[in-house]
Amino acid sequence: MVNFKNILSEILLAESSTSATDLSSMSKMKGKGKPLKDDKYFVLHHTGGEGSAEDVMNVLNNREVGALGVQFIIDKEGNLFRGLPAGSKGQHVNSSKLTGSAPKDLSNSTAQGVEIVGSDDTKINLNQCKTALLLVKSLGYSKGSIYAHGEIQSNKMPSEGATCKRYILKYWSTPEDQLPVEDTEISSQKGTKGSTIPKSEEPNKVDFSKVGLTQNSYKGEAASNINMLINKMKERGITNPMVQSAILATIGKESGFVPKNEIGYCKTSDSRIVSIFSNRGEKCKKYKCDDEEFFDCVYGKDSGVKLGNTQPGDGYKYRGRGFNGITGRANYRKYGFENNPEELNKPEGAANAMLDFLAKEGSSLNDKFKNIDEAVEFFVTRNAGGKKSSWGEGKAKEVLAKFNVESGSGVEPQSLSQMASTISTTPSSGSEGGEKKSLLSLFGGGALDALVALGKGDQAAFEKAVGGSGGGIMEETLRIKDIMKKIL
Repeated sequence: MVNFKNILSEILLAESSTSATDLSSMSKMKGKGKPLKDDKYFVLHHTGGEGSAEDVMNVLNNREVGALGVQFIIDKEGNLFRGLPAGSKGQHVNSSKLTGSAPKDLSNSTAQGVEIVGSDDTKINLNQCKTALLLVKSLGYSKGSIYAHGEIQSNKMPSEGATCKRYILKYWSTPEDQLPVEDTEISSQKGTKGSTIPKSEEPNKVDFSKVGLTQNSYKGEAASNINMLINKMKERGITNPMVQSAILATIGKESGFVPKNEIGYCKTSDSRIVSIFSNRGEKCKKYKCDDEEFFDCVYGKDSGVKLGNTQPGDGYKYRGRGFNGITGRANYRKYGFENNPEELNKPEGAANAMLDFLAKEGSSLNDKFKNIDEAVEFFVTRNAGGKKSSWGEGKAKEVLAKFNVESGSGVEPQSLSQMASTISTTPSSGSEGGEKKSLLSLFGGGALDALVALGKGDQAAFEKAVGGSGGGIMEETLRIKDIMKKIL
């Protein structure tokens, strides 16, 4: 799949007005030609010196640490050059020096980059930035997947890449024949880190009171409880739908939104029990078909886990209950259920205990997360007692996919679409989120049908496969339709 995506990106580049002179044969980088693992991000560098594209290649080849490599180079005249074979991994990012602004998975295996010739950010001209904008758009990246080197790597000049990123964000939607090579506002900020979002395009703060979550997958008691939970979150000042949905996803995977006792493990494989409970699972798996023995073994006073259980049978008595599986005598005492543990399975009390446990920060959670993945990881990890669970995050995202975001009047459409794309596990139309748009992510589950329809020349079937004739998805896919026909 990665190779297919890279092929499509290269065809898009070749078909665009941005042609690249190939210098990749000059590269002496070790492992040259090894494919990218996942082409998600793009990094803007400057060379730190002046000269031609060939000079840049020679400098990269003669670094003390060994030859480095970058996929593209832009010279002072704005000409584009290829520094490595198409779709291949480079050596232009130091993952050990990433700042908190960088995605956790940004690396040489997931990011392409461009070296823009200039001794520092003040020496970059906007004709170079224009080429950089045409390049990243031709390759299919979204605005949110583009990073300045100085903002993601702590050992670099903070301003490295900032000017061209400002240009890219400001003129993203500008037609190519109207792209300027002079801009007083951007030029006045050269050499500074600051905000890379032009003031004229800074998003308005979203009025969360006019944006809400909806769902049609859960019915009856579960649906009623979801509404109650959303209202309780709002009462505590948690109004950001991204945060609300991450909390709901976390508890939805635990209980399906109906408070209940932790389910026994008799039908669970031994390997899964060990995966969940580690050494305790290895010790206790022999009791898995006897709930009292098993829960007292994995949670009891002699289990080695600090849950406040002090008496024989406490492990079973205070096993997981409620919306999110609150466990242990100490937690039951903390939330007021030590003497009546079964009461934790009543929706009202279960909701209060869950929010006290998962969302004790209240309204400050509204601005805590950059994206939904970060929010889901936070709440799933907290619910698991601080232990990260990729499996749990995956299950939570299955729940997440069942929720939608809707707005009332008075909300800027762009702000709403950005929020919706953040909450959805599938990129929405018009989404400019944090990852590169791949062909398959644009088409969704209709990708194969769309390819077949294109091959047959069936316009109606093609539009149906990608979700109708209107909206941003069609705008994106029609942009590459003719190129796809050439592939087929």
